[in-house]
Order: sequence, then structure tokens, then C-alpha cells
Amino acid sequence: MVPTGTQPTALGVAEAASAAQLQVYPNPASDYLTVTVGPAPCQLLIRDVSGKTVLQQALAGGSNKLNISELPKGMYVVSVISQSATAVRKLVVQ
Repeated sequence: MVPTGTQPTALGVAEAASAAQLQVYPNPASDYLTVTVGPAPCQLLIRDVSGKTVLQQALAGGSNKLNISELPKGMYVVSVISQSATAVRKLVVQ
């Protein structure tokens, strides 16, 4: 059963595989954040709870270490955008 006013969302195989390859740790984080993505380069966006982009960076495939020490404490949304998919994770900065 789907509640009224919402649309069911289906993930394609490529999109689900891409989302599964995304790792964001440690979470909660304070000074550094490691973002591990698939082999293809992609774009990273970190947004605060108001939707404002606070960090935007191109990522190489594999593991990427980011300095987040300048971000205020709080909740953020990490989006990784590739040519085939977008994956989203929540992040807490302490």
C-alpha cells in the first residue's frame, strides 16, 4: 500500500549498484571525512539542512579524504552524482 500523495520509487540495477558502492565514514565526523565511490569520477555535494551547498568537489574514483573541519556542527546531506546515478547519504558533523 502506498500512502496518498506519494509516488513509489524504483531503482534501476545500475543506480542501485552505484548507490551500494558509496561509503561515507566516519559518521559522525569532525575533521575529516572519507568518501569511497566506484571507479568512475563523480561530483560531491554536501548540503546543510536548509539545502544550501556548503561543499562541492570533484572526486576521483576510489577513496577520497575530505577536510570538513570548517563545517559547523550539525546534520548534512551528502550527494554523489555520476553520469549514471545519484546516491545520497546523511552526515552528522560533531
